[in-house]
Amino acid sequence: ANGVKLNAVNTGFVDKGYDFGSDKVHPLKAPKVVLLTGEGISPYGAGEVWHFFEQQIDYPVSLVNVNDAGRLNWSTVDVLIMPSGSYRFLTEKAALEQFKDWINKGGRVVALENAVAALARAELGIKAKKAEDGDKKDDKTVNYDVLKKFEDRERDYIPNSTPGALFRVDLDNTHPLAYGYPSTYYTLKLDENMYEFFKEGGWNVGVIKKDNQVSGFVGSKLKEKLKDGLIFGVQSMGNGSISYFTDNVLFRNFWENGKLLFCNAVFLVGQ
Repeated sequence: ANGVKLNAVNTGFVDKGYDFGSDKVHPLKAPKVVLLTGEGISPYGAGEVWHFFEQQIDYPVSLVNVNDAGRLNWSTVDVLIMPSGSYRFLTEKAALEQFKDWINKGGRVVALENAVAALARAELGIKAKKAEDGDKKDDKTVNYDVLKKFEDRERDYIPNSTPGALFRVDLDNTHPLAYGYPSTYYTLKLDENMYEFFKEGGWNVGVIKKDNQVSGFVGSKLKEKLKDGLIFGVQSMGNGSISYFTDNVLFRNFWENGKLLFCNAVFLVGQ
């Protein structure tokens, strides 16, 4: 069906790498994948993932309304994909504990864009990067900077925004998440969200360092924030893991270079 040509081999020995049948070669389990949709979930984000599975790689994915997450039979799920959106069940103690228990027992999460922010607020491990404080002023000093003119509202917005810009991401391509990539990746930055490097319990697979903007417009104030932060990471939790994509690697399903990253998260990480 995919036009793959098969070639016979006469031996299990190889010229380079690990021989066939060695303990370094193991089969991959075909995971049962669930995609959360519904209220609070970006229809674009969920649609991109659904289209990718159904139309591009022809792999089964089950769509579950996020409001039913508390009633989900977690034992039937291997990989849970969380598109950009808000997740109320993460604020409910019982549902959150059930979710964490599933991960600890081997469940794997793939979180995209604002789903990463939701997991950060739930204190699952990843932390949003805070803006660097300037010189602290006397608490008694009145800040007249908040007194802005209505006619300047668009001009005041621009320095803190980006309609989309390309940044070079430094990749750790020894990690399964970045398998098949060189040491760099180009990400489309559409927001200001940045996250702290993992100090322990996780892997900083893709990071933006200083002066990594390649093209596109970034407001002068926002540019100072978009540096030295985590873009792609994997956090271990018990026998499971969470793969974080803080930027959209499936943007409108034409961002071809991100599709292997996404597949690595679904099919390789934690296997």
